[in-house]
Amino acid sequence: MLLLLKPDGVYRVDPKTLSGTPVETPLDPLTPLTHVKDLPAGEQILDAKGAAQLRLEGAALVSGQLLGIAEATLELANAYAKERQQFNRPIGGFQALKHILADMFVRQEVCRAAAYAAGATLDAPDVASVERAVAAAKVTCSEAGLRNSRSCIQVHGGMGYTWEVPAHYYMKRTWVLSSVFGDEEEYALASADLIGAEA
Repeated sequence: MLLLLKPDGVYRVDPKTLSGTPVETPLDPLTPLTHVKDLPAGEQILDAKGAAQLRLEGAALVSGQLLGIAEATLELANAYAKERQQFNRPIGGFQALKHILADMFVRQEVCRAAAYAAGATLDAPDVASVERAVAAAKVTCSEAGLRNSRSCIQVHGGMGYTWEVPAHYYMKRTWVLSSVFGDEEEYALASADLIGAEA
């Protein structure tokens, strides 16, 4: 089943009715894409309020995936820093790399707090503003995923860009996830509007 989230509602489309062309080189090589020229109208299964709720839940789930990327890139960078030798010692012993890894850890933990808060607020909407919690999670986790991916590549040096090391896959996956269900800028503006409305 294919669900289309539109501002006026959610529409169900039978994927068997679609014909498209596979994208040869998608941005994220682990996410195959198909280009479809025209989408049928589909059958409306939820109204605008339901679409907005699904979009919030989707953004919270994507924030969780971005948290996973922030964690995985830290683990990958940390493991590489322990095994890669330079000047007869692991590169993780150099102060500059320690600072990079420490910053990655801090970003990961801030992202974790925001992602958990979004999930908890979705489960208990009477506790706080769901929209504000999800917006904060999407902004925080998008930044953590992207910056940790970049730092992971930096720790790996030239190896980070090669096919043999998955560091560049995390960067590409972050670029894709950061735009799913709304990008970082959209949620930052929404968060500012919500804070302004509360003030």
